[in-house]
Amino acid sequence: MTDIVLQGTTTSPILSEDDRLQLRRLKNRQAAAKCRNRKKDKIEALLKEVDRLSLKNKNLQSLVQRLQTEEEELVLLLRSHLMRCKYATHYVKV
Repeated sequence: MTDIVLQGTTTSPILSEDDRLQLRRLKNRQAAAKCRNRKKDKIEALLKEVDRLSLKNKNLQSLVQRLQTEEEELVLLLRSHLMRCKYATHYVKV
C-alpha cells in the first residue's frame, strides 16, 4: 500500500484485494473513532446542560419558597390590619 492517500482520492490503480480490505477497515476505524468522539462531545454537552438546569431549578425552588413565606407574612399582616381597621368592610376575604 505505498501509493494510497487516505484523505485524498489518489490510490494506486491496481490494489490487491487484501490492500482494499485493509484500506476499508482503516477508513471504518477512522469513521468509528470520529463517531465515538462526536457521541462523547454530545454527552459532555448534555451533562453540562443537566448541571445548568439543575442549578436553575434549585434557584427557582428557593425563590418559590421565599415568595410563599412572604405571601404568608403579608396575609397575616393584612388580616391583622383588617381586624383593627375601622374602614375595613365585613365582606373582605383574605
